[in-house]
Parts: sequence; C-alpha cells; structure tokens
Amino acid sequence: MEPARKKLRRSIMIQGNRSQSNKTSKSVKDKTSKKTPKNRWACECQKSLQTPPRKLMKKMSINTRTVISAVDSMLNDVFTRCPELLGSERNGLQFRRNVCHVLGFTKNQSVANTLLTRKLKMKAVAWVTQFTDIPYRTRLFSEFCLGLFHMIQIVLLRHFYIAVNRVSQPVFYLKTHWHGLVQLHENLLKSEKLELAVIPTKGARKIRWTPKGLSCLLRPICLHRTEKDEKQNFESLNFVLKTILSHPELSGTRTTTRPSKDLRLKWKHFHREWVEAGSPKMFVVQSDLKDAFGCIEHQKLLDIVTKWLDKIFSSYPKLTLYRSYNRKKRTSSYWFQEIPGQTCPSPQSDYCTPKVVKTYTQKSLVYWVQRYIRQLFTSQVKIGKHIFEYATGILQGHPLSSNLCELYYGDIFNSYHSDFKSETSEPTLVLNAMDDMILITADKHMALRYLNFIRDKSECPVPINMSKLSSNLCPLGDACKAGPTGPHTKKLFSFCGVNIHSENLNLSGSYVNYENKNMFHSFTFKPDQSHVAF
Repeated sequence: MEPARKKLRRSIMIQGNRSQSNKTSKSVKDKTSKKTPKNRWACECQKSLQTPPRKLMKKMSINTRTVISAVDSMLNDVFTRCPELLGSERNGLQFRRNVCHVLGFTKNQSVANTLLTRKLKMKAVAWVTQFTDIPYRTRLFSEFCLGLFHMIQIVLLRHFYIAVNRVSQPVFYLKTHWHGLVQLHENLLKSEKLELAVIPTKGARKIRWTPKGLSCLLRPICLHRTEKDEKQNFESLNFVLKTILSHPELSGTRTTTRPSKDLRLKWKHFHREWVEAGSPKMFVVQSDLKDAFGCIEHQKLLDIVTKWLDKIFSSYPKLTLYRSYNRKKRTSSYWFQEIPGQTCPSPQSDYCTPKVVKTYTQKSLVYWVQRYIRQLFTSQVKIGKHIFEYATGILQGHPLSSNLCELYYGDIFNSYHSDFKSETSEPTLVLNAMDDMILITADKHMALRYLNFIRDKSECPVPINMSKLSSNLCPLGDACKAGPTGPHTKKLFSFCGVNIHSENLNLSGSYVNYENKNMFHSFTFKPDQSHVAF
C-alpha cells in the first residue's frame, strides 16, 4: 500500500507544480503585454500581412515579398499621414481582425457586391505597380494583387472614414458624415419608383446607400442573399441571359458577354480598317444613361426577354441544360447540349463529371425565366418601418439585375445603332456596355447627328446623363451649347477599363489615370458635395 500512496503523492505534486508554472507563465505574459505600446495592433497587422494563409501562398509562390511589401507600404503611408487613424486600442484590434479575416479568401461575394469597385480597383493597380515589377496582365497580379488590395481598401473604408479635414470616424462613414439619410429616403419616395406593399413579407431587404466610385454620388442598393438551393437557379438563369446577350443580332455590337473582351476582339479589325483608310481623324461620342436600373419598365422588359427567347430557342424542341463544377476555380459552367458551339469547357481534367440540371421545352423555358423575373419585380424593400415594392425599375444588387439591364438597353438601341452605322462607309465602331455607350467614326457629320440624337429628349428613348456626355468634336457648333448641360471636349476616353486615345487610336489600361497620385486621395471624400445618383 505504501508504494501506491507514494505514487499518488508524486503525481499530485507534479500536477501542482505544472499548474503553478502555467500561472507564472501567464502572469509573465500579461505583464509583458501591458508593457507593449497601445498601438501594437499596427505592428501585428503588418506581421499578419507578412504571413498570409496557405491557400494564398500557393497562388503567389514567386513574388510574395514584393506584393506584401507593397501592401505594408500602403498601410504605412495612410497611417503616417493620418496618425489619428490609430484611434483607440479597441478599434485598432477590431480593424486588424477584419483585415486578417479578409486576407483568408480572394473571392467574396458580399464584398464584391458592395459596389466600391471600379475606380478604387484602378487606383489600386496604379499604386501597386509603383512598388512591383510585375506586369499588369500576369495571372498572379490579376488574381491575387487586385483582389487583395481592393479588399483591404474596402475594409479601410468601412471602418475609417477620412474626410477633407482628416477627421476619422471608426464607424461606417455613411452613418457618421452623411447626416441627410432621412432626406435621401424622402427623395427616393418622391420619385414615385416605390409604392407601399399590399402584402408585406418578412423577407424584405433594407435599402443601403453606397458611394459610386469616388464622386460622392450615393446610389440605393439592396443586397440579395441567395440560399444554396436558389444559387444554382440564378446561375442557370444568368447563363440563359448571357446566351441571349452573345447573339450577334442583338444591337449588332456585341460578340461576347464581356464588354472588355468584346472591345479588344473588335478593335483589331476596326484598327486595320482605319489604317487602310489612311488613318483619318476619328470623332468620338461617349454617353452614359441616367438611372439605368430605375428607368426599366416591367412589362417592356418581359416582352423583350420573351421575344429573344422565342427567337433563339424556337428551333429547338428540346433543350438539355448541363452543369460542370471546376475544382480549381470553384466555379460552375453551364451549356445546352443541343446548341452548337456550347460544349463542356476545357481542360476537362479541371472539371467534375457533367450533370444534367433539367430538360426544357421552348415553352417551359420561357415560363421558367418569366417566373423568376416577375419575382424580381415583386421583391420588397424596407425603409424604416415601412415595406415597399418597386413600381418602376429593378432592384439593384439582385443576381439577375445586371444582365437584365444589359438586355433591356441593348434591345432598345438595336435599331438606332444599326441605322447610324449603315449611313456611312467610313470606319465606324459602336459599342455599348450596360449604361455606357461609345461611337467612334471618321464621318464628322454622322458623329454630329448622333450627338444631336442623344441630346434630343423627344428622339432618344431613354434619359441621358448630360454631365457625363463627352466628345472630341471641336468646334461643336450648333450640336450643343456651352453650359452645364454641354458635353466635355477631350481626347482621352475611358470605356470598360480601357483608355482610348482619339488621335492615334492607342489603347491603355484605365489604371494609368491614377499613376503618380498619393494613396491618401483614394480614401478622401467630400461630405458637403454628396448627393444621390438617381
């Protein structure tokens, strides 16, 4: 019995010594942590940036240090210019956690749908190129650097708002500096685009106000969170809409569903025609629609979708929709087996075995698409305690809204663009992407007629944003008068992420516009000049 008791005593003594050592180590750690400065989160943030997750390490195996050093220098640049950004220790630690969380993934739908996109992204590209020798078009730069840098910008904007007087607020800037949110809601209700819901539902989404780039324009959006069962339906619906958009007869200006790719494919042929014609002077007219999503008529959109569905799929009595999942990119690809040119994407080794989603007839396909579009029309939004429905226009932020808007205006300008292009034999290029349109031609009289057509409210079927109307026609003559509604005369035009030089027809990336500009300016907003983008 005695040796057994001795063993128990020894084990108890050992456990007690271990507990005391743990307590002393914890107390030592606490003392050392208290001695550290209050802004230790800034150093920890930089350390976390230097040790990204393993998933990202695979994508950036070569130029990891250059990318991370660029991100670190960006943070140092912002923090040294605005030391008040450090704020309290609590806000700093929360910001560090958010940055570390964002670094864990490169594709986040909730971040991508916040619409803090194009201008901030181009600014990020121009700024990172100052610190790295990586060319803009490499896969590493496009997939990792842009996504990482853009997300860090969004995290900064969501937690620290930098005003002109450099006063920071650790709350989302729309809630602190734009005090007129109540007035913005009233203006939205006065526009008669919303009406009270007859039967309110619990699934109504709150309207959020998001800045449009860096111009201090606020636009109302409503993020639509799709469930797992609905996600595949929306993906297949978007594939059907993209099939319609890629039809060559639609506006005569589109060959692909990506405007930037479509521009580069057509630019080679157009540039060859321009050189063969003796490189004449080209005239450019660029326009932008006013409130593209809010001016869509519901019944007209249904008629347009039905017309193109009947036109494209009427010759196929049976349509089998296939789906294949890409293991590397974690994306799905869809195709119709009966339509020529639509097959399983290559390399097939990256994809899982194709599965049949559903088999449709022409009538069932039309009914299926119309049913989801009608659900979009009846989707409800919440402002305060009241629930509304869209009387005109479609909900911005819905998975189908962008493709439906593209199809709606592409069909409207179909006949107009084809008529203008058929009037001349000179080299002419007409492109439209969502609410942006551009005409490039060597015929000056045709460019003037097109400019008059856009400015005439009785002829143009949709309202044009006159503040964004631009052209290189000089002198403008009777086409437009000087004033706030007149077009801007310039030589460089930005369209779909590409700069078009009207004198020599050279193309360059839009990020060049942000070169040699300090990073601080991309975080600067002017709250006094903010207004709603309706």
